[in-house]
Amino acid sequence: MTRTSADWASKLSLIHTVELCEGNPVDYLVALLRHPEALARAPGEWMPWNYQQALASADASSAN
Repeated sequence: MTRTSADWASKLSLIHTVELCEGNPVDYLVALLRHPEALARAPGEWMPWNYQQALASADASSAN
């Protein structure tokens, strides 16, 4: 497998994981792009199965 195909495989795997968690892959990826600092501080909180809580927390902190 070439590097490019491995990169695509990992991206598709992430998208499929979001779908399995009954999430919207586009919403998930947008959330990651909008909160890079929070993602870097606590990447485990931004997994497809629990990112909604991290997103709510990040949005609440930015509103204050």
